[in-house]
Amino acid sequence: MVRHTETAKIHAMKAISKRSVLTYDELDHTSTEVRILKHFAKYEPNNPFIVRLSYAFTDKENIYFVMDFYPGTSFSTGRHREE
Repeated sequence: MVRHTETAKIHAMKAISKRSVLTYDELDHTSTEVRILKHFAKYEPNNPFIVRLSYAFTDKENIYFVMDFYPGTSFSTGRHREE
């Protein structure tokens, strides 16, 4: 969980080790994940079945996805948006 400095909005942040991606041959999978999340963020931002990606960036060691935060959910169990 992270907080945006300017807006104070809380986000979920997923960090993926670049070493892990390369060790387990997950580069295509990880690239596909970010492409899909970017597509839905741009073309279907209100889709209730997809967590909205706000930012994606990297540093020397990790790949980061910053997404909407939904209390009580995890990346492994999914989420449900109350409308």
